[in-house]
Amino acid sequence: GRMTLEKGIYDVITTWEKVIIKVPTAKLALGGYADDVTKAAISKEIKDKKLDNNVVFLEDVTEKKKNELFYSSEIFIHLAHKEPLFPVITILEGWSYGLPTIFYDMSVYTSAEKEFHFSKDCLYPIKGQDTANASKAIVEYSKLRKSKKEKMQESARKNAELFNWDTIATKEWDIITSLIQKS
Repeated sequence: GRMTLEKGIYDVITTWEKVIIKVPTAKLALGGYADDVTKAAISKEIKDKKLDNNVVFLEDVTEKKKNELFYSSEIFIHLAHKEPLFPVITILEGWSYGLPTIFYDMSVYTSAEKEFHFSKDCLYPIKGQDTANASKAIVEYSKLRKSKKEKMQESARKNAELFNWDTIATKEWDIITSLIQKS
C-alpha cells in the first residue's frame, strides 16, 4: 500500500509508541510506497519517538518480501482515515495470510459487512480514529492464548475466501463507469 497521511501512517507510528510501553519486544514492519518527503518524515518520526529497535521501515518492498512479512506477522494494522470502497485490497491481503485486522471503523466497513457477510471474529474496529484504543487492541491481541489467535487467524482466511477478484474488479469498474457517466 501507500504510506500517506490519509492512510494513517503517522497514526500507526503513534499507536506503536504506545504498544511498546506494554509489550517492549513488539516489532512493527512498515512497507509500502512513500514519496521522498514522506520517507524522510517517517524516518524522523521513528527516530524522534525512539522506536528504532521496534519499527523496521522497509519502504517499498518486492512482492516476495511482502509475502515474507505477511507470513511472519501476527496482526494487520490498517489505520486509514478514509476509505471510499470496500474491499480494501490490503485488508484482503492480510486476511489471506490469516492476519486479524485492527482498523478505524468507518461506514464503508459496516455496509461491506452487510453485503459480504464476513466474520467479525478477526476484526478489531477502532471507533473515533483513536490511537490509544488501537494500541490497547494490539496489546490485548498479544495477550490472547494461542488457540484464540488461531481461531481468529482461521476466521481471517475464511473472510478472504468470500471475495473473488473478478467480482471485485467488476464492482470497481461499475463504480468508475457510473462516476464517469455522471460527470
